Amino acid sequence: QRVYAHLSVFLHGATVEAAQTVSTASTGWRGDVVAVLALLVDHSLVRAERDAEGNARFSMLETTRDYALELLLRRNELDAARRAHARYCLDWSEAHAFKLLGRERKLWAQRFEREADNLRAALTWAEEAEDTAILARLAASLGWFWELHGRRNEARRWLAAVEATPQVQQPPLARARILHMLGHIAGEEGDLERSRLLAEQALALARTAGDE
Repeated sequence: QRVYAHLSVFLHGATVEAAQTVSTASTGWRGDVVAVLALLVDHSLVRAERDAEGNARFSMLETTRDYALELLLRRNELDAARRAHARYCLDWSEAHAFKLLGRERKLWAQRFEREADNLRAALTWAEEAEDTAILARLAASLGWFWELHGRRNEARRWLAAVEATPQVQQPPLARARILHMLGHIAGEEGDLERSRLLAEQALALARTAGDE
């Protein structure tokens, strides 16, 4: 029941690692998640599918997901589960963001696309929970994903959400990357003076933080 309930915070599926991490982080449970997921699949409570790379992903139908969310509410574990989900999405995104600029950028763009709904859910939770640090860091890590997929409106929406929070609560490196993204958008839209000013601010923050 615990794994089943916590799987409901994922949108369009989760990997074994993601399901294990969220279940462990929010409840301390350290059972065999693979065996449990297999049991849930056998009882038609969870669907097992393969992504384009052949990796297993586990998801739910809307009706079973709604019931699983109800279980979390009854246990008073929904907020902890959503926080753990947001934290997992942040760690995953930050760990892989710069791969969007490397030789395997097409592969990683596809992987980010596969997790797009989960990443949006994490951003939404951070905004609602007023967790400025997670909101700023996650938005900062998604800049190149949005750019590569031509999602400037989505970028604007979340950059505006970050800008609505106190700057002193934004981690310095995240703030530097947010300023860089804002400057990039300004430059693309022809406002070169604003682009230059924002880039200079981003550079100064990066130097202060020792980020090469």
